[in-house]
Amino acid sequence: FERYVLDPWPFMERMEQLVGTRVTKITRKEMKKQRVPRKMYSEGINLDIYRLNGWEPPAEGSDEAREFARRREFVATHATPPAMAVLDRLCQEYEAKYMTGTGADYAW
Repeated sequence: FERYVLDPWPFMERMEQLVGTRVTKITRKEMKKQRVPRKMYSEGINLDIYRLNGWEPPAEGSDEAREFARRREFVATHATPPAMAVLDRLCQEYEAKYMTGTGADYAW
């Protein structure tokens, strides 16, 4: 997901090949609606359900590292230290597995 939202084109080209079709105006319109591509992962869609659960758009001029730190701080105010330790471990494992490389080297 993370690689796709930042650089969807290698994935879209592969999907075109697999399905035997081309990206259309409708596809591009939906991608724009979903805010793809994004500059940062945290630039998601501003939905009520996300805001209800504490999501906020990235601060103006922020970067990915600051946004992750800000969101971690928010969680830390509501979670126990053992829960934070689990979250930190899971984040490290996730980042190591899914947030390296480029979409072009993604194993289909």
